[in-house]
Amino acid sequence: MTRPTCALILALACVSAPAAATDLTLLLGWQYNEDMEISDPPPAGTPGKAGDTVRMDDAAAYTAALDFPLPQDPDTRLGLLLTHSETQIGSKAGLGDDNLGITHVHFTGMRYYPTGAWEPFVMAGIGAAYFDPDDATLDSTTRASAHIAAGTNFNFAQHTLLRLEARWIGTFFDSRGSAICSNGCAVAFESDLYSQVQLNIGLQFRF
Repeated sequence: MTRPTCALILALACVSAPAAATDLTLLLGWQYNEDMEISDPPPAGTPGKAGDTVRMDDAAAYTAALDFPLPQDPDTRLGLLLTHSETQIGSKAGLGDDNLGITHVHFTGMRYYPTGAWEPFVMAGIGAAYFDPDDATLDSTTRASAHIAAGTNFNFAQHTLLRLEARWIGTFFDSRGSAICSNGCAVAFESDLYSQVQLNIGLQFRF
C-alpha cells in the first residue's frame, strides 16, 4: 500500500476518535476498471502497438467511510470516504512494472429510507483520485473524481449492520491521453472520463 494511502487511513482513524462520529463502515469489494490504450510505440519485442487497447485488470477494493447524521434529519448523513485498489496495466504496453495503485478520497452525502431491519440508501460523493504507477517511466497524478452509489444495510445486531452496495466512480481528465505521463505517454486513458464500478460487502458499526 502506498504511503499517501497509509496517511489517509491514519487520518480517517484520527477523525473517528470523537464521539460525534456515528457510523464507521468497512468494506471489501471487487472493482471493475475501464481499459487504457497505448499512446507511444512500446519497446521493441512487446506485442502491442500505438493505439492498441491495454487491459486494466479488475481487482479487490478496500473502502472505509465515516458518516455523521444531520441533527434535524437523522436519516441524512454527511461524511468522508476512502477507497483503494491495486491493479495491473496489461503487458501490451511493455512497462517494466505494471502495478498501478488507485485511491479515491471523497466528501459524501447519503440518504436512508429505513424499513424495519433494512435500510436502503442512495449516496453521492466528490473529491480526488490519486493514480500511483510503480513503473519508473510513469508519473503519479491527482485528478478530480466523483461517485454515485446505492445499496442497503441490514441491522442484524445492536450497533452492527451488514452493508451491501454498488458504486460507480468517475475520474475527470483535462484531455485524452494526459494521465500518468513522463517523457511521453506509454499509456493513456481513452477518454476524458475514466469509469470504475465496485460491488462491495462489509460491516457498519453505529455508535
